[in-house]
Amino acid sequence: MDENGLCNKRLVYQNPMDEAINCFSKCDKRRKLYIACDDGSVLQYDLSSSMTRVVVEPSNACKLCDEQKASDHETATVHETNRCGACLCLAACSEFVVAGYSSGHIKLVQTADTQQSWSIKQIALHRRAVTSVAILETMGLFATASEDGYFHVIRFTNNHSAEVVRSGYFENSMLLGVKFLASPHDSSYDEKCQDQMLAITAYDRNQVMFI
Repeated sequence: MDENGLCNKRLVYQNPMDEAINCFSKCDKRRKLYIACDDGSVLQYDLSSSMTRVVVEPSNACKLCDEQKASDHETATVHETNRCGACLCLAACSEFVVAGYSSGHIKLVQTADTQQSWSIKQIALHRRAVTSVAILETMGLFATASEDGYFHVIRFTNNHSAEVVRSGYFENSMLLGVKFLASPHDSSYDEKCQDQMLAITAYDRNQVMFI
């Protein structure tokens, strides 16, 4: 301890893939840290065992995913390499990780401990980089915000596909942050917060917008 009572011993996590780390997220229910990397990969770091596993391969492996177009809700298998760029943001819950990419795609990844490999769904949501994602697990929802000025709220369905339930656009704005307003344990969320379910921030604005 130093003179201020703070621990001066620093523990450092070194990315074994030697790629720059952009951000990370941890699920409250699990001792797993999910790490977003500049090559598009997502890593799972076990805080108990200190072991690292690759959840999402680098972006040149996008052709292995299913892609769902948010505009028309059509689903098609991607046969050609579709680079998603850097993973810029992610959010984790007990069953899923949602990762946002510089290409405007998001990847929805099932992360159950019993799985030896992860099921990945790739969704084309935005025309520019996804800058923020958030999850409301109890309601099966996640939200995205992007440099293109759009936000989307997406619901997980029972067959693990995704349905866009709400979208909005801020003209001449680059959205940088999105957050659900309700407590993640509030089961009556839709009834209480239907009109103001999200908080959003944008580049070079002195406001938090509640929508």
